Amino acid sequence: MLAAGLLLGGCGGGGGDKAAPTSEAPSSGLANFDVCTVLSPEELRGFGVDPDNKRDADQGLGDVGCKYMGDPFVLGLSKAEGDDLASWERKRSNFDRLEPNSVAGREGLVGITKGSTGKGICRQILAAGGGSVTVQVTYTDPDTGSTSDPCADATRVAELVAPKLP
Repeated sequence: MLAAGLLLGGCGGGGGDKAAPTSEAPSSGLANFDVCTVLSPEELRGFGVDPDNKRDADQGLGDVGCKYMGDPFVLGLSKAEGDDLASWERKRSNFDRLEPNSVAGREGLVGITKGSTGKGICRQILAAGGGSVTVQVTYTDPDTGSTSDPCADATRVAELVAPKLP
């Protein structure tokens, strides 16, 4: 701690016109990325969700995003600047299924949270800007989860999202 203070103390001399360093790390390519605008209204409608029926999905856990209500599913889009794919791998115990994959040439993980298997919920996590972006599909009728594949739908949405990520 003392060494860090001494190092920082040596950075403050002279030249008052120099910009102070920011806390934003270069690897934080998601800082100015708005995950809620990554898909156009037309693209959202193509998945059966209503671009005008958007809700905040920030849960105060370091991820920010939104949910679009629709039929057959609710589409959640979020970003987590501090959670890269390795961070998600360390949370494996929170998932019934968490498998590595690739979407539109971007590394990812497809996952179903613990207790959600067969309930129509799946997330596709994509590496982006030193963190991750998540596309989550939640079927509005839970019975749909027994006849359809929410992971296939999440990946289908992610195929449009992936090329637009930092």
